[in-house]
Amino acid sequence: MPDWESNTEKRDREDKELEADLSHIYIERQRRGRKVKIVALSVVGLIVLVVLIRTVPMPNFGARRALLVGDETRVGIVAMVAVDDDALADMIALQTADDQVGLNMFQSDGRAFTLNEGTLVLITDLRFNMVMVRTLEGPHTDKTGWVQSGRLLPVR
Repeated sequence: MPDWESNTEKRDREDKELEADLSHIYIERQRRGRKVKIVALSVVGLIVLVVLIRTVPMPNFGARRALLVGDETRVGIVAMVAVDDDALADMIALQTADDQVGLNMFQSDGRAFTLNEGTLVLITDLRFNMVMVRTLEGPHTDKTGWVQSGRLLPVR
């Protein structure tokens, strides 16, 4: 203690320093408390968001309803139709080999025909990714045959 400072002045100065230190500590604890609250609320909000995402059913606008026997649908992409089971096996082999000349001859022989985009068809049988259809309109009305299911528009 300096000679000129009395005990009272010293205590007052120490009290002010202590008060300033305590005020600084109090403000710092308030800041930390706010940070902890923000982090805790963020974590809780994230958990709630994850739970909501996992439990609320989301619409699947791109999903197709399964094709069913008896459905009327339309051809979405020009499709080659095999007239019977033997023709189907040959058509798949020619398509796999990408044999365009063979596919043209195949159609010329009457073992397949082509349906244009938008042609209305009735599904009469299903087999894996192949669908037996009966043509309901156009130049091939009432003809039946096997077509790839991906060539048909989704049924609404």
